[in-house]
Amino acid sequence: IGEVNGYRIQILAITGANSRTTAENERSVFAARYPETPSFLSYAEPYFRVRVGNFATRLEAYKTLLDIQENYPNAYIVPDKITYIE
Repeated sequence: IGEVNGYRIQILAITGANSRTTAENERSVFAARYPETPSFLSYAEPYFRVRVGNFATRLEAYKTLLDIQENYPNAYIVPDKITYIE
């Protein structure tokens, strides 16, 4: 397992009181709706972020973005380090 450059879809970026709890809850909701797509919680001051997927190409990410936009209309694709499994 390693990390390579790729793409993820950001579904939430939140700051302020209870932001970690809110982000964890949203990650759980996403995991229940889309169990086949991995989700990740990260912190980059001042935001807790929930990003989903491990996509090698922007096109792969776009296909999933279209699937989740009904529930996450503000989601967007971001470049990120993704988990690579041989």
